[in-house]
Amino acid sequence: MGNYLISLKRQSSIDIENGYLSASVKTRNSSKGILNIYFNCCFYMLLLPFKPSYDKLSGSCKLKSSRFQKFLCYFFMWFLVIVHTISTHIHKVYKLHLINAISTKEYCDFFASFLYSFKQLKFLWTVYYKQEKIEEYLTSVSNNRLLIKEDKNGSLRRLFGCFNTGCEALFMVFIFIVYVTNFMMLGNHVLFHLPQFVASSRFKMFIRNDSKNVSELFYSPENISVGSVEFLLRCISMLDLFHTVIFFLFPFPLWKSIRRLERLAKTSPITSQSVQELNEMYEDVKHLSHAGNEAWASLNLLWISDLSVRIVLRFDEVVHSRNVFQMVVVFGSQGLLITSLIVGAEVARIGSRFREWIVMNRRRISEQTFPLNKKKGVNTTEAIVEQIIEELHARPLGIGSTGVYILDYSFLAQLLTSIIVTLFLSFPPP
Repeated sequence: MGNYLISLKRQSSIDIENGYLSASVKTRNSSKGILNIYFNCCFYMLLLPFKPSYDKLSGSCKLKSSRFQKFLCYFFMWFLVIVHTISTHIHKVYKLHLINAISTKEYCDFFASFLYSFKQLKFLWTVYYKQEKIEEYLTSVSNNRLLIKEDKNGSLRRLFGCFNTGCEALFMVFIFIVYVTNFMMLGNHVLFHLPQFVASSRFKMFIRNDSKNVSELFYSPENISVGSVEFLLRCISMLDLFHTVIFFLFPFPLWKSIRRLERLAKTSPITSQSVQELNEMYEDVKHLSHAGNEAWASLNLLWISDLSVRIVLRFDEVVHSRNVFQMVVVFGSQGLLITSLIVGAEVARIGSRFREWIVMNRRRISEQTFPLNKKKGVNTTEAIVEQIIEELHARPLGIGSTGVYILDYSFLAQLLTSIIVTLFLSFPPP
């Protein structure tokens, strides 16, 4: 891709400025722009110790950071995240210890809390130890030729900075709506249900107040301290939740690139040169799939499991509460989950369809391109086609870890079926 940009520069006298190609040819990469928004938000929220920085010529990504940012991230924000996680589980164990007859739902709530905490802590571990994999993934998005399109509104785009148009942009707006609603729900709880909020604090179990005066009991220094600390940790929890927004966005770059690869294969005339170009773009898609799975695939499975369990456990409570904020959060997040799962399943379907097209047109490709290679005595185009078929059979394009799971429509159907059946079985009797 670096050679591609350099050749573009030579042909069109292009000056690369602010991450975009400016001059007679202007291009944009909406997937790269949206991922930059996400990583920059996490950087300034102290959730990540780095933000992406791209080389102007090669397009390769390096994670930029500083000692001060790392100190604030590791020893302040991440420390509070870990304190929140550990204290939440201690509180849940303590509550279960006080209950004589523990219901199935309470056991499931504890399991869901453990799954969520494990996912969040594993995310921190991944961010700390797999920064090279994240760099490789962001580089593969930046350098993917199928994601780069001509920018016909370059001046307007620079006016709005890094906000690139595309399906990810609209999706990102809905993500922020659901995310902000979480904070609104917390604020509503604190402002209008303060006694219940303080009573539900995880540190309340350490306070014993024998006063008989209700107002004195509520406005005691211990309760004020407990409520303040609980509010702080709830805010940290809300911020920590933004970590997993990456999994809503994860399927989109791969989906857009493989869809354009299939369209290019079906519309381009079959020549030796076009097959070579198709192979180069297939390599871009393959590298994007591999790099993304190396960085996020195992975490993505935990994220899917966590959200799926939570919709089952919270559905009945949310419906009966008739709380607008809770409904927006639960149904909004699940709508985003299902949309991202469908996009991910489309990647596997299009990849399978692309392989079928190559298999069906293998003979025609060989017949139309072999005369150009007669002097060499070797049909190099046929060898390329055979290699693509073998690679797509051995390691299909898509989201998932080899031997663990692959996100396709079969996986999605099983997941949705189990959720729907559990929802209907979990309705309490009238």
